[in-house]
Amino acid sequence: MSLFGMYYGDDNHANMSICFKPISDQLKTFKEITIGGKLYPVNLHLNGDYKFICSALGHTGAASKFPCIKCVVKTMEGRKCRLWSDYDNSECFHRSTIVAKPEDNNFSFTLEKIFDVEEDNVHFPFLHILMGIFQRLFKQLKVYLVELDKNGIDGRLIYDIEDNEYYDQPVFNFEDTLAGDFDDDDYDVFGQNLDDSSSQIDIDEAPTTFLDQMNQNLKKINAKASRFWQTFSGNNVSKILEKLDQLFMDLDKSEKMRLFRHVFEALRDVKRKAGAETLSKEGQKEAVESITAFRKALTNPLLEFTMQPKAHFLMNHMPEQLELYASMNFFSEQPIESMHASINKDMFRVSSFNELDKLYISW
Repeated sequence: MSLFGMYYGDDNHANMSICFKPISDQLKTFKEITIGGKLYPVNLHLNGDYKFICSALGHTGAASKFPCIKCVVKTMEGRKCRLWSDYDNSECFHRSTIVAKPEDNNFSFTLEKIFDVEEDNVHFPFLHILMGIFQRLFKQLKVYLVELDKNGIDGRLIYDIEDNEYYDQPVFNFEDTLAGDFDDDDYDVFGQNLDDSSSQIDIDEAPTTFLDQMNQNLKKINAKASRFWQTFSGNNVSKILEKLDQLFMDLDKSEKMRLFRHVFEALRDVKRKAGAETLSKEGQKEAVESITAFRKALTNPLLEFTMQPKAHFLMNHMPEQLELYASMNFFSEQPIESMHASINKDMFRVSSFNELDKLYISW
């Protein structure tokens, strides 16, 4: 049974308390249901993007001191992100198993719980996890490409700046395309192609830098960035992950670049095991193995990647979800995400171009 509803406003705790508290109170008494003359117990499950889940459970969110709703891991040390290479799996244990300092007893559960759902029935949203990890990886790849274009491999410039105009930043601005780690649902879903809300990357000149080469590769993949949100949609993330040979064409020039590719390949392999279906025992084993391979690739010390809550959810808690439900997508997020196309097109928007001489405001 699915409960479906729409409401105005943000999915922060204050607004959700107003919208959902009456429903939550009714659900507390909904323990059994009669079907065909037989009485069945009712189990409540919670699924949605992570911001929604945190608000529903009274957690302060992914940016809090304890960002995970299931364990006490910390992804920040002070105000700095920790390196994955410094992380140990022994840090991931349930908050009920330790004695903490009095001020830490709530482990970032500081708000009133809206829905009373058993912890095992709270499902991590694979689509949003995948999108968040991909966006972070792509931003880090862009930073590395800029570094190579400025300093070259081993400190040697790659291009003859006397013969080629050298750009500190490419004509096509990756910062706009790869903006942010989103906990909101600013993505269309796998298999959905929204040509009317996307813009194709347009680069016709021969690449003169690594970043230009990446732009050219994306154009050949026909990957599109959302016109309004300036980020890749779920459909295009899937397209890019399935065409990694094209993505990294003429870019495998350093060991670190090859390690980047290995991480993307491992993420692709995880995605392939994450359909909205019940996996066989062998399928579950293969899914866990793909997650283990992704962990190994992501935590390679040479990459110096910093910890990210969504990557932690995948590597440490998705195997638990597989063991319980034989699926990383027990409740498919696609029906929820498909609504954004119809809702977002009617929203009030302001958009602009990068170049000052082409600055427009669209209403």
